[in-house]
Amino acid sequence: MRSSFAKCSAKASQIAIRGCFQITTPTMETLVSCYKMDIPSLVVMSFLMACTSVARSDDNVTSKAVVKTNVQPAQVISATLDKTGQHPGTAPVKGPATVTCTKAVSDIPRPQPIPSCSIVAPGYSGQLNKGQSAGTSGAGTVTLNCNGQGNVLSCSATVQ
Repeated sequence: MRSSFAKCSAKASQIAIRGCFQITTPTMETLVSCYKMDIPSLVVMSFLMACTSVARSDDNVTSKAVVKTNVQPAQVISATLDKTGQHPGTAPVKGPATVTCTKAVSDIPRPQPIPSCSIVAPGYSGQLNKGQSAGTSGAGTVTLNCNGQGNVLSCSATVQ
């Protein structure tokens, strides 16, 4: 089994596409999905022609196709709280994501409570201290606000 590869094969007596995908999530979980699909020969021929390399032996045609995953780059969002109110930061997400509070500071020394990131996102609503992360459940908008004591609060988070 190879990560991010699918194996396509066709024999004279059997037409099938078989494949396994191995994906490592941001939380280091390994997910494996395998499949076998019997389909008409015309579709197999089209699929094999699209594959990147072809090796022939006897009545077999074997090829490997690279499968691209939809990986979004990290987004950085920032927010502030001052005498005029909250000034939130937002980021759209296309699916499940990880939100990490990277900065939460106040203009006063030793504020109580310690400043934190307030996150509202699909499947999650809560406070994250600097360095903490939370997962979202799907597509939507991640909203960041600052929480804590002080005249001016500033916070940032990464969304990946």
